[in-house]
Amino acid sequence: MYSFRSCIVVMVFIAGGGVAFAQSHPVEQLFRSHIDEARAFILPENIEVSLDLLVGIRLLTDKEVDKLRRLAPTDVDAEHRYEKFLSQSKAGGEASRFELFYGKPGLWRLNSTPMTYSAVPYVDRASGSDGDWVLSSYQLQTSSNWRDVDEDAGYRPQDRVDLVIRSVGVMVAGIPWPVDMEYSVLSIEDKKGQSEILLSVGEGQYRLTVEVVGGGERLRVRRVENLQSDGANPGVGEFLEWEYSDILGVDVARTYVSMLPSGQMEKEYRLFHIGKLSKDLDVITRSPAADGVDEFRGAATYTSVIKHTAGDRVNLDPESRGITSLVDMDNGKDRGYPFVFVISVVFAAVFAVMVIRKQSI
Repeated sequence: MYSFRSCIVVMVFIAGGGVAFAQSHPVEQLFRSHIDEARAFILPENIEVSLDLLVGIRLLTDKEVDKLRRLAPTDVDAEHRYEKFLSQSKAGGEASRFELFYGKPGLWRLNSTPMTYSAVPYVDRASGSDGDWVLSSYQLQTSSNWRDVDEDAGYRPQDRVDLVIRSVGVMVAGIPWPVDMEYSVLSIEDKKGQSEILLSVGEGQYRLTVEVVGGGERLRVRRVENLQSDGANPGVGEFLEWEYSDILGVDVARTYVSMLPSGQMEKEYRLFHIGKLSKDLDVITRSPAADGVDEFRGAATYTSVIKHTAGDRVNLDPESRGITSLVDMDNGKDRGYPFVFVISVVFAAVFAVMVIRKQSI
């Protein structure tokens, strides 16, 4: 089972005095319970979760935009970059959608779809009775034992679904760092029906604004500020639209927005669907046939197949969908990663909320 269990050491001091509380603050007790619940969270079986992600982009100068516009008609790379810029500027960032259909460990499918311009229309991953596979419009990669190949750690399909599950855990915890990190509670101050908790986490300090709900039995984190040592503007993260989920069995924030100290949006998560499993996982995790029709992506369009277990690569004719060539591969040297591996890294990068960054939440 996927779990967020950890060993978090919580030390409580009076701010500025360095003296332990003689009697713990009621909010501190709720905070401990909240973290315990987040640590114990396990994604239930037979559910589906959909998550939209918007990542802020580097703003181009007028000169850079004008150069891309001029080069686009004759330069394919410039055309792609220009179209990507226009699409992302309209959306407010780089947008992606992740749809997870989860039965249990070893039986799931994760669909990843760019919502703004991309040369790659989708990258899907699945694990089932046919083994593990990664599918794009150009290529299919398969393996019967991928989940056991340690040298592929970070690229294996289950590593991607782990990241999505951990992101759901972030929305449950209301803190944008792994719950297994040690931290100290430095002070708690009550303000207008809410409380501010000053934390030391790693090398940084964070101020959490929390709210007590459920008749005083539960706590929700509303705001997280990454306090800068030089006194500069803090990075800010806000957890919005909290609700109790019968499916997950815990409170969960539906939206998380983080802002850089500069005031620019860094990323926004929107957990827009949590429900009971509505698909037949035995069907949607079946390895896509060259002449088959996928329930989500339609007729197969990939033109090459990389079989990691067999150590070979099959090229397909795009018209007949038949094999045109079989290329032997050294299973230890050429794992056929150039295309899908790069795309996987791009999608993995959007889950940077799992790592503490000094300049942002």
